[in-house]
This record gives sequence, C-alpha cells and structure tokens, in this order.
Amino acid sequence: MIKILSNAKGGVKIVNISTKKFSNYLLVSSLGVNIIGSVFVLFLSSIKGFSVREISLIVGTTPLIILPIFFIWGSILDKYKKVIGFSRIVHISNIVTIGLLIIINNFILFFIINLLRSILLQPNGTLNDKYLLNISKVNKGSYGNIRVRSTIGYGLAGIVAPIAIGIGDVYLAIFVGILLVTLSVIMLNNIQEIPDEALENHKIIKVREKNLVSSLKELIKNTDYIKALIIISIITGTQNAASGYGLQMMMIDLKVSKSVIALIPFVMVIFEVLLLLTFDKIKVLKKNDVALAIALGFLVIRWGAMAYTTSYILILIVTTLHGIVTAIVLQVQNKLIGQMVPVDQHFIAFILLSSFSSTILPSLLNLSTGRLYERFGIHVFGLTYLSIVLIAILVLAYGAIKNNVINKKQDKNIKSYI
Repeated sequence: MIKILSNAKGGVKIVNISTKKFSNYLLVSSLGVNIIGSVFVLFLSSIKGFSVREISLIVGTTPLIILPIFFIWGSILDKYKKVIGFSRIVHISNIVTIGLLIIINNFILFFIINLLRSILLQPNGTLNDKYLLNISKVNKGSYGNIRVRSTIGYGLAGIVAPIAIGIGDVYLAIFVGILLVTLSVIMLNNIQEIPDEALENHKIIKVREKNLVSSLKELIKNTDYIKALIIISIITGTQNAASGYGLQMMMIDLKVSKSVIALIPFVMVIFEVLLLLTFDKIKVLKKNDVALAIALGFLVIRWGAMAYTTSYILILIVTTLHGIVTAIVLQVQNKLIGQMVPVDQHFIAFILLSSFSSTILPSLLNLSTGRLYERFGIHVFGLTYLSIVLIAILVLAYGAIKNNVINKKQDKNIKSYI
C-alpha cells in the first residue's frame, strides 16, 4: 500500500494506492479480455461462417475507420484523467457488444456493431499503461512485477480457452470470458484513481493544460519520441497483426485443431513472464537502443521462420519469441515515454503509439496479407512482417550512427575548449 498527497479542491487529500489490488484486477481482466480475443477469429470463421475476405475486412478495415477516434479519446482522457472510471466503461461495453455480436448473423449489421465495439474498447490498453506509469513513478521498480499479472492472464487465456472449447465449443469460451470481464468491473470498485500529479518524490506539480492540437505539435517536434514511435510501432504492430489474424489464419490453413489455435496466447507468454520478472537484473537490456536491437533480432528469426516453413510445430516454437520481444518493448516504451514526454502529454503519447502499433499498422498488414494470402498462400504473412521489420532496423541504425557522430563532436568541442 502506497500513500501519496493529492491536491484536491478544498484541501489536500490522502490517496491510498494498492498495487496488489490493481495487480489482481490486471490478472482477471487480462484473462477475460484475452479469452474473448483469442477465439474471436474462430468465432468469425466457425460460428458465424464468414469468409477469409470478410474476416479480413472486419479485422482490417474496422480499426482504420475508427482511427480518428483515438485522438478524441486522448483528448477526453487528458482532460478528465479518470483512468478507473473509463476502464469500467470499457469493460461494460465489451460485455454488451460481444453479447450483441453473438445474436447477430447479418454481416453488415455485425460489421456496424463491431465498429461501435471497437470504438468503445479503444482506450483499454492505454488506460492500463497510464495507471502502471503512475504507479511506477511512486513505487520504483514495480512496473515489471505488476505488468506480469497482465501477461499471466494472457497466457492463462491460452489454457482456459482450449479447455472451454473442448467442453462447449467457442460459445463456452466466450461466456467464460464475459464472466471474468464482469468480475473485473466489480474489482475496479476497490481501486482508487491515482492523481496525475504524483511524481517520483510524491510531490505535486502543476500540470500544464494543453489542447489536443498543441500537444500533438509538441510530440511531432520531439524527434526522439518519433524515432521510438516508428521502431516500437513496427515491432508491436507486426506482432499484433500476427497474433490477431495472421497466425490464426496460418493455423486454420494448416488444418490445426481449434484447441491448439486457442493455445497460442499461452505459447506467446511463456518467456514474457520470466523476462518481466528479471528484466531489471539483465544489464544488457538497460540501454534502450540495445534492448530494441535485440527485440528486432528475435523478430527477424521469427518472421523468417514463418516465411519459410509449413510446419505448425515450428511456427509454435518461434511464436515463443513473442513473449521475449513484448517484455523488452513494454519496459522500453514506458521508460522512453516517462523520460522524453512531459506528464501532461502522456495520454496523447500513449494514444499515438497505440494508434500506430495496435490499429494503423496491424490493420494495413491484415488487409494486405488477407488479399495476398488468397493468391500466394501462408508464406505471405512471414514475408510481409519481415520486410516491415527491416525498416525499423534501418531507423534504429540511423539513429545510433547519428548519436555517435553527435557525441564525437561534443567530445571534440570539450577537448578543444580545455
């Protein structure tokens, strides 16, 4: 339990932050949300009977259509700063809309409801990241220990979902997910909001109020943030595209059973859990650029293997790299945003990063690979992801070379001055 002072209207208020309660909430909500997410493509394919093209449209065009809403959400969240309140709204929306999708069979009406669902669920990851960032400010070293609960929930979804499918098919898996999301809504009642003013020393600063346009302008001028945005968006975006669509379509094409497909989330997080708990002890990962280079190296191996093989066993083996890469990037992105972006721009910075890594890039990849898959088969997924990752490698290399040149000039100027 952490106590901090908050500048509330009319006086100073003591705010109790229970990291344990939030950790437990992350575990339950992650488990529920990811059970539903892990079987969604199966739901579209085997239950609703949609074609490959229709599934590609749902998972590809929907996020692109609602993209501008990301920035509206960012403005709303930066203004009201009610992380717990909005999290409650997101989860209730999840429950209601998945219920509607179960009973709707018309493709157009299904597409519209899913569009509304995507809008309402957009800020979920951003809300968790923001709360975690605030906790890590007032409790140093807590990020990995708390974030691992979300990862465990994601992994457990890969165990619970196959069991549920084996007992009662995809419908039972979705029902279990709904129950867990409902429980997470109840758990939110015991978690307090963290004031955005809580800093490292638990002191309060006055947050500068800015509108959306001015915040975006400042972020765009922040070249360090833009470099990180490009690299992290490509790393996370290709992984999101694979886990949300490409990997499952490859498995379906290879005639893999539903239970094995539902096991994918567990395979993904095997090493993520271990790395999140030990990240701070690994010296080589303390330098952000080195950590990103290692993550990109693992992705070259993963996408290269997927571009080459037709063995679902090998695909599952390289899928374990997903967890290593995710653990590295999660730690790095939060450190970078905390270091490079002013506190009053955190929501916008997270929203912008999330819009590219969770929406723009995965959607474009899902649309393009969906079309290419029909003509060229499953190899297009690995080849497409690999080609995008090479761009991130070039950006990282360019930044490293540029920084090296700048450092040499500074050293030379210092020596000449002496």
